[in-house]
Amino acid sequence: MLLFTKQRLYTLAFALLALGKAGQRPTLKAFLNDQLSNNGHTDETRATASANFWWRLFWFLGATVAMLWFAQLSWGTKFVISTAMMMISGLLFLFGWKVYYYKTPTGSVLIVVYRVLKAAILRRHLEYPSTSSTSTKFNMNDSDEDGLPLMPRVRFLRWLDKAAIEETSSVNQLVTGNLCTFKQVKEVKLLFRTAPMWTTFLVYCLVCATGSTFFFEQEFTISSLYELLIPKLWPPTSEQRLAMQLRIGAGMLCSFLAIFSARQVEIFRLGLFAKGLITEHETVRMCIFWLIPQFCLLGLMKGLVEEGMVDFFYSQVTESMRSYGTEIVEFILGIGNFLSICWLLTFKSWFGETLNESHLDNYYGIIAVLCVGNIILYCIVSHNYEVVRKECDSHATKVDRAIDSNRSRLMSSNRSIRSRSFREPQSHQDGSMILTMENQRNNQVGGNSGLSVRDTESEIRTSTRDVN
Repeated sequence: MLLFTKQRLYTLAFALLALGKAGQRPTLKAFLNDQLSNNGHTDETRATASANFWWRLFWFLGATVAMLWFAQLSWGTKFVISTAMMMISGLLFLFGWKVYYYKTPTGSVLIVVYRVLKAAILRRHLEYPSTSSTSTKFNMNDSDEDGLPLMPRVRFLRWLDKAAIEETSSVNQLVTGNLCTFKQVKEVKLLFRTAPMWTTFLVYCLVCATGSTFFFEQEFTISSLYELLIPKLWPPTSEQRLAMQLRIGAGMLCSFLAIFSARQVEIFRLGLFAKGLITEHETVRMCIFWLIPQFCLLGLMKGLVEEGMVDFFYSQVTESMRSYGTEIVEFILGIGNFLSICWLLTFKSWFGETLNESHLDNYYGIIAVLCVGNIILYCIVSHNYEVVRKECDSHATKVDRAIDSNRSRLMSSNRSIRSRSFREPQSHQDGSMILTMENQRNNQVGGNSGLSVRDTESEIRTSTRDVN
């Protein structure tokens, strides 16, 4: 009964630790970036670099103190000291709330995603207006350049474009949230377009989870001459000189080399145990320097890939969504960590009570094979991505402005025509012209597949050329 109670207490404690880390790490780094951005750093790139420097510096100092000071302490003492330090840091953080820089909330990106998905589902019965009889073309055909496309053109996401198609009154639909603007649809499409790329990082997360667990188990079974500190978050100096995709690819290559190096060390260590040179609970007479390659490669892997993931997200989404880059990366890493648990349960028979009774070399070999396949998959997927240019970020805004301008001109023109039709006697020819224009307008209003702009074909083509 006592053992069962302790297990439940441990489970609750680990759940609270995971919850606290999930709420602390992504938000705290973004908060630090906001404070430095308002502290004389007008350049966003410089502010981000400064935030990364201070974040890594104190992270490194904390890891150094923990390894050198906590090494000889009991687990109970370690937990007490950690709890006290967290309480002190929390109080210090609360004491400075009056001097912090506060940014006005602009809304959540999840609301925009929900609105676009809802509008696209409700309007799934509409058709894309791509015929010449439609005043405003919404063309999904790459061969026709006269239409007004919603960028980017992604075939498996084209159904989201229907969220911007207007049926009757654009004003009422915008108020009720059943009609979205071109800019909102483009933001969601750019976000969903990055999903295939994120799947290539799941194996990387598996290597990270392995490096945070079994690499240290190997360290505990090797007799060390003295404490050797390996900064896992050491940023590589060549990171800034590498292109985004090449940097991520180099990090994934480091993941394969790290797990391969760890497997070779484990094979050699198990060979000594198989020869009877050591007993079951005796440490292997190997220097801890054997673990230097795998830990250095693990640090290079994290420095290359994680920063590359954030840069990739920044290069693929619009300005309004770039503040969520760190949270998206943490979300992907969290999914990978959960998958590593399922992966361990799949090969449960390879793990014994101690490391000497386990087949960790086989486990490392399976992960190495996955890394090779993941590198090939990454090369295929990343080849289809290009950096979104800054001028493309304002494409939807320019389109909306052109649409609003055309709508205003048409409304003014219609009011002027109606006013002249009541005040001035019209000839038969003029009356026929007005009747023809009224019939065209009524046909456009009565259609179910019109967009939020009703303009003549020549005007919308001119607006499209101006925007592009």
